[in-house]
Amino acid sequence: WLMLLRAELTFEAGEWDVAEAALPSPGRPAQGTTFINDALRRIELALGRGDHDTARALLDQARDVAADTREPQWIGPLGALRAELERRAGDLEAAAATIDEALDRLDFCSQDVARMARVAATGVRVHADAAVRARDLGADPALPLAMAEGLIARVEACAEGERPVEAAFLATARAEYARARGEDAPELWAAAASAWLELGRPY
Repeated sequence: WLMLLRAELTFEAGEWDVAEAALPSPGRPAQGTTFINDALRRIELALGRGDHDTARALLDQARDVAADTREPQWIGPLGALRAELERRAGDLEAAAATIDEALDRLDFCSQDVARMARVAATGVRVHADAAVRARDLGADPALPLAMAEGLIARVEACAEGERPVEAAFLATARAEYARARGEDAPELWAAAASAWLELGRPY
């Protein structure tokens, strides 16, 4: 678990090669939450590098292992990463459904605002894509905009007080929501980038 923690922290710091080197050997058997933890580290690297097939295979395995968990440290990241994968694949309905399911499970078992903020902010990105797609097709973007607004409110609630990580998620979500509305808001993206850089998380 110390090896996995080092991999997690170095990934967040943008040192992806160091994170990969810190992972336990794939030949070591892992079960239960240890497998989920190990899979999350590998999924993040796979998504970061655009290896979507590997990310999907690991997400499917981790989903089965975590099916009955009530622990937010697994529910939140697995939901956010799955939604990001589906978003990249263009399946925005599946991405949105994943966000809804993850938030429902978090609401049921936890008040973990960091994980809630991550999932909700990812949801804003998903619905921003849906709003952009709707406008591109000449359709009404009202529904994805409304969904994004609701998720922004969730992130705002999570970021209340001195919560710099949640505040960074909020800054990102606000930039995504501007994109959903069809606005060019470079100052919001700059604010989001600054918030993450202040935390030492360049990605």
